[in-house]
Parts: sequence; structure tokens; C-alpha cells
Amino acid sequence: MTATTEDKRETFEKVLYELTVRYGKPGLESEYDGDKELTRTTWTWLKDHGKVSLESDESDVLTVTFEARR
Repeated sequence: MTATTEDKRETFEKVLYELTVRYGKPGLESEYDGDKELTRTTWTWLKDHGKVSLESDESDVLTVTFEARR
């Protein structure tokens, strides 16, 4: 499951807070795409039931992804 929305700062902060309260401290990864001159940051929570990711970049898009563990 993936949900995407415009990255309004308040929405982003609320989603990050709620996920951190629910799943604990996330792993953090950042990468720079030189072709697009864009930095993409991903917060990841790995749990027994699966993986939850919150991704944000400078194009004003916020994406939350859940991948169930099989």
C-alpha cells in the first residue's frame, strides 16, 4: 500500500510524529540525485509485520508505503 500527498510541512511533521510514536525510532537514509538536483530522504521502520517507509523530497511530495512481510 502506498499513499502520496503534497508535502505540506505540517502534514509531514504530523505523519512523522505519528509513525515514530507507533513504531519507535526510524532508520534514516538520504540520497542526492544529481541529474534532477534533488535530495530524497527516507525514514524506515522494520517490524515483524512488515516495513513502513516515509519518503520526502524537494519536489513537495510525501509518500508513505507499507510492505507486508510474507
